[in-house]
Amino acid sequence: MKLVNYQLQTQMESVKQEATQFLKEYLQNVLEDKTKPYYKKADYVGLSLSELSNKIDTLSNDIKELQALKKRL
Repeated sequence: MKLVNYQLQTQMESVKQEATQFLKEYLQNVLEDKTKPYYKKADYVGLSLSELSNKIDTLSNDIKELQALKKRL
């Protein structure tokens, strides 16, 4: 069970097409941060993307189930 939502994940989930510049700048700041080692930055970005992928997969499965239920009605 996941207990933490990373800020990057939250930013990616709420981004709109017009506001992608903020997300790009935030990601660039994360990657250029000299206070953290590269593997922590990579883990942060990777885990955020992985969680988004999991949410997309879950939503896709839910949509398929709902479509199947709709056909049975």
